[in-house]
Amino acid sequence: MEVKFYHIQTYTCYCGETMDHFFKGTERDMERYAESCVEDDAMEWWDEQTEEDFDGEYENYISECGYDVWEITEEEYEKYKEF
Repeated sequence: MEVKFYHIQTYTCYCGETMDHFFKGTERDMERYAESCVEDDAMEWWDEQTEEDFDGEYENYISECGYDVWEITEEEYEKYKEF
């Protein structure tokens, strides 16, 4: 399996709620990592206002969260993983 470098950006349904992650590995491992990042970031962004907006239904909220992914070069990975 080929190792690649990825920029993963997680998001919620709220404008501006994004977080960047960088990953080195196989595509399959990247997908698992990205999904775990979505879960972690969504939990971090879950607050009283979000709970009110979604009537306490966390599953409805997380279903509107997701990620975008871009394959990047090793040089970009090394540069951005530090941030």
